[in-house]
Amino acid sequence: MLRVIIVLLNFSGILSVLAQRKALEEIHAQENLIPVAEMFASKGMCDSALKYYELIPQQFHERYNIPEKQIECLLKLEKFKEARKILKSKKLPEYKATFFHEIISYLEDTTTHINVKRLIRRCEGGEEVAWLHNKMLQYNLQREHIQMLEEARKKLSDKFPYSIYLMEVYASVRNLDAMLPLLIDLLNDEGYLQSVQDILSSYNLWDLDQEYGKKVEKALMIESQKSRNPLPYYKLLYWIYQKKRNYETAMKFAEAIDKLENNGGSYLYDFAEECINTGEDVFAFKALSKIISTWGKQSPLFIKSIQKSIEMIQEGNIIQNHTERLMYIDSLYSIALESEVTPRLWI
Repeated sequence: MLRVIIVLLNFSGILSVLAQRKALEEIHAQENLIPVAEMFASKGMCDSALKYYELIPQQFHERYNIPEKQIECLLKLEKFKEARKILKSKKLPEYKATFFHEIISYLEDTTTHINVKRLIRRCEGGEEVAWLHNKMLQYNLQREHIQMLEEARKKLSDKFPYSIYLMEVYASVRNLDAMLPLLIDLLNDEGYLQSVQDILSSYNLWDLDQEYGKKVEKALMIESQKSRNPLPYYKLLYWIYQKKRNYETAMKFAEAIDKLENNGGSYLYDFAEECINTGEDVFAFKALSKIISTWGKQSPLFIKSIQKSIEMIQEGNIIQNHTERLMYIDSLYSIALESEVTPRLWI
């Protein structure tokens, strides 16, 4: 009898484990609906997205911002009543709830005004301002956006990058007259260089084939000649010309940057590697030659530049004649030996 009880208890335990495993598998399957819903939403198929969002259990709503995403879909479908219903029934952070209340009223009647001061009263730090910044870009609320940033600066001072956000507002509507002074001001601090590049890239304001790109280029050229520190302007121009694949001009700026930074030719070396990756071997070889001739053994990239140059010559893309290739390789070895550097055998 005791043996039967033990067997039954073990069997019951197994069933319990199997039930738990099945429940976990079902939860995982429901969680997998999130990327499906988001895929439909990203393609503008909001009705389909909403159908899948409805199937996602409550336990995932806060972690994946499901109510917020449902509201966004409903606003795109102009289903304002349903959006208000979700807003009322779901607990969103106060600053998000306030924004959605305001934007729903605005979309229902564009003669109404968004209460910017009310929005900022709900913000306690840079994270909230960043969210509002992105939402106002999304809904193209330029006037209210600028007001919001001004109010946020009064309240939060240096807790968010005011000038970066303001530059992006003007970039989004291609107001270069307002954007360029901010860009120039930001480049006074090289730490903002990547942010400036990101904005120019996002709104295609770097393209020199477009009027906007030409204006940006002209402003940077003028400022680089006036500035006591032209380095950030050179770096941004280098990035623009490299992105445009204007390798001749990009190489000139890489060389100028290396000289100003006295860095042994690191920009030229990176430029050479980029050229090799894009099949521009001639420009790569020129850049490596500049490192060798300008910096010599003072550069930590001296031997690497010689080695890479020899590899490129051996591949036959730079010098076609076999005898000339050997002569050039010999000259590179000689440069290394004259610099009192013992080269390894690279051929």
